Amino acid sequence: MIHFSQLRQYLPTFEQSWQQPLDEQARDYVAYYGIDFDHRFEHITQSIGRFSSGEFDLVYQGFITDVSAPTCIVVHGYYDHSALYKHLVEWCLQQGLNVVLFDLPGHGLSSGEVANIHSFSCYIDALHRLRLLVEDKVEGPVYLFGQSTGGAAVMTYLLENPGIADKAVLMAPLIRPHAWATKRWGHWLLKRSVSDLQRTFTLNSHDQEFLDFLSHQDPLQCRKQPLEWITSMARWIERFKKLPLSEQRVLVLQGTGDFTVDWRHNLPVVRSKFPRAKIQTIEAMRHHVVCESEFYRRQVFSAIERYLIIRQ
Repeated sequence: MIHFSQLRQYLPTFEQSWQQPLDEQARDYVAYYGIDFDHRFEHITQSIGRFSSGEFDLVYQGFITDVSAPTCIVVHGYYDHSALYKHLVEWCLQQGLNVVLFDLPGHGLSSGEVANIHSFSCYIDALHRLRLLVEDKVEGPVYLFGQSTGGAAVMTYLLENPGIADKAVLMAPLIRPHAWATKRWGHWLLKRSVSDLQRTFTLNSHDQEFLDFLSHQDPLQCRKQPLEWITSMARWIERFKKLPLSEQRVLVLQGTGDFTVDWRHNLPVVRSKFPRAKIQTIEAMRHHVVCESEFYRRQVFSAIERYLIIRQ
C-alpha cells in the first residue's frame, strides 16, 4: 500500500504554498485520492501546505476559483481526513465556490497522536487559525462546513464567536454518539486498564466502494479508538451545554439511517442552540453525508444549494 504519512514534512508553509502549483509528491497524493481538480477544471488553482495551531503542524488544501467568490472552509469528521471529501469539493467548484479544507490534529497528514486529542478546543483553535489565514487571502464571504465532529467544532466556534461566519452547513453534527449511555459506562470501566480499543469500520454510507476504500485502501485510516478521545468528547458535551444560543441561520443535514451519532437527541439540542436553523432530515441516509451514494448526495447538494442561494 502506498504511504503518505511523511508528506507533511516536505510541504511548504501556508504563505509559501497559497495558490502555488503542486510538486511531484503532492501530485501523487491528490491523484491517489482523486482530488486533482486543477487538471479537471479550468481556472482552478490547487495548493497544499502547512500551518501551525498551538502545538500542531497541520495540513490544508486549497481549491481557488476566484478570490472574490465565497470560500467554503470544511472541517471533517472523526477518523476522516480532507482528501476523502472529493464529492463536496467537486460540487463546490462546479458552483464557482472556493474550497479550503484541513486535516484536524491527529488525522490525515497533520501532526498529533493518531485519532486522539486532549481537548476539543484544539479542533476549534485550528479552525480559527485557518479562518484567519484564509480571510487574509480572499475577498468574498466565508462559509463553514462541518461533518460530525467537524460539526461540533463549527457549532462551538459559531456560538463562542457570534457573526464569525456568513453561513454554516452542519452535516450529521455530533452532540453525543449513538448509544452514548452504553459507551460512557464502558469507557468508565475500561479506561483504568487500557488506553485504546480496536476500531470497527461501520456501515456509515450506502456507497460500498467508499466503504471498501476506507477499510482496505486508505493508508491514512486509523485502526484504533483512543479512550482519551472519548474523555475529551464527554468534557466538550458539558461545555457545549453551557454555551449561549445563536440567531444565526445554519443548515443542518441529517440522515435517519445514521447509527454513528444519536441524531434523535442531537437535533433538538442543535435547535435549542440555533433556533433559526433549517433542519433537513433525509430518509435512510447514513452518517457520512457527502460521502454517501449518489442518490443521497443529490438530495444533500440540492439542500445546500437552496440554503446558499447560489442561483437567484
